[in-house]
Amino acid sequence: MGRPWWIEIAGRLDFEVEALRDICSEVAIYKQDEDSGQLGIKAVFEFNGAQYPLRAEFPALYPFTRPMVYAEESLFRWHQNPYGKNLCLLGRTAENWSPMYTLARHLSEQMPKLIESNNTQDENKAADLEELQAEPFTVFLQYQLNSSMLVLHDLPHTDRSKGTFLAACLPFDGTFRGATLGLRDDQSRQLIGLSNAITAAMQFTKEIHGKWYRMGGKPSTASAEDFLRQIEASHPEVRKRTWTTHRDRKFEVIGVLLPEEKGWRTAGESIVFLIVQEHKRPSGKKSTTTEFLRTYRSDQATLSARLPEMAGLQNKRILLAGAGSLGALCALEFARNGVGRMNLVDGDLVEAGNSVRWPLGIASAGLAKVIALQKYIAANNPFTQVAACPVDVGSEAYTLETERQLFEQVDLVFDATAERGISYLLSERARTFGIPYVSVTSTQGNWGGIVIKLTPGREAPCWICLSKHWADGTLPTPATGPEARIQVGGCASPTFTGSYMDSSEPGLMGARLAISLLGSSYPSYDWDYAAVSMRGPDGKGIPPLWRTASLTKHPDCENHS
Repeated sequence: MGRPWWIEIAGRLDFEVEALRDICSEVAIYKQDEDSGQLGIKAVFEFNGAQYPLRAEFPALYPFTRPMVYAEESLFRWHQNPYGKNLCLLGRTAENWSPMYTLARHLSEQMPKLIESNNTQDENKAADLEELQAEPFTVFLQYQLNSSMLVLHDLPHTDRSKGTFLAACLPFDGTFRGATLGLRDDQSRQLIGLSNAITAAMQFTKEIHGKWYRMGGKPSTASAEDFLRQIEASHPEVRKRTWTTHRDRKFEVIGVLLPEEKGWRTAGESIVFLIVQEHKRPSGKKSTTTEFLRTYRSDQATLSARLPEMAGLQNKRILLAGAGSLGALCALEFARNGVGRMNLVDGDLVEAGNSVRWPLGIASAGLAKVIALQKYIAANNPFTQVAACPVDVGSEAYTLETERQLFEQVDLVFDATAERGISYLLSERARTFGIPYVSVTSTQGNWGGIVIKLTPGREAPCWICLSKHWADGTLPTPATGPEARIQVGGCASPTFTGSYMDSSEPGLMGARLAISLLGSSYPSYDWDYAAVSMRGPDGKGIPPLWRTASLTKHPDCENHS
């Protein structure tokens, strides 16, 4: 440990150099730094009578990670960083490189493919030589550290050359973080528009106005300063600053529409943003800096594309009762997977001590659990609407009007209350409204848990059937820890013990089951009841062991007599 790879692996460097000399000319080590463990080699690769001068930078962890190869004297349209000139010889994932490879093997196998794919006009041949993925140049630009501009809507299709935009951002402290609210062209026609309630919920509270311009090509360098000069050459009015003032800072955000690949060798369009800032020097003189803002496509279609099995969930509504460790976990999963709306009901507050098994942690202490979840989901999953009802089901504050609002247009009832009386009530209400019901609970110490599905229909098994099957002992039982309840200082009631990672197991299974019932293409399950154990009979840990069963009507159930 701590020694350069060419010392740690005796003879490896000599072997690398000799192998390179078999396929390259003018091989020379030009950098060898024992302190950093980095090494550089220059060589000239020859292929089909042409010469390609290359520079290879070996990382400190070579050969476990790949060397980076640069071709500063060559210009390839494909598979080359247009600014840094490094080559994309392999796909990005680490599994494409093997520690058994040498640089010589890497070049001899991959350089001919890169050269031929750049020279051919035959897309079928190119497809055989390379990975079928877009190569967006925007990933190579030099961005302001920690910056972001979210684009929460599909990019518009327009042939106009300029226009205006509206954005919202956090209070500006020199680093920009915000989101676009709308775009208009230079004839004041609205191209995109969003409710500012979305960005306000995301805590982007300051609105700014800016201008956008269309450019016909990508920046000539990775520098925002250079690109601003390109924009000014095409649109001279950009030279006139339109400052936004916040606190003691002046800044201007400029948008640019420009062509960029959207798929493998497929033309598309992107939007990038630059921020120009005015700075006061100690001498009193003023200067400006220009930087790119990291722009993230975060519209609903772009987010949903990563979750094809969840298609359709944006039109579904869930009533989720119980926002403890199980319910809160599932609420976040439903939001991440694109459920359109959740009605959350729970009267409990977040306590600081519960942060060890509640997903949002100690920063939410004192908030109603459903309010904390509502705020978090609005800020992080803005396309999921959350209605928060901070009362307990069945409490004095839970009126018939409350129930009507909670059940309005609901597609599924998700029960994480872990109270059998309330579960009976909710399952009967779901049965009355003709909607599926899912229940999740954990056992003492979170040693195990149970997931239950009840489907609507008078002939379907109900909660009473389930209770009688439990009483008969005909259903699988999960592992249960010894009775262990504690009451800590400042807490009015005793509470159970157990870790969040263990309670997550039945919670995640319940979320999967619920999503499968909402009409998505997520796989369905052929059981109605599942019990999981994470401890063996001796209390030792085991991999989660699931046992399932299909519920049947119980012959003694009064709902079916």
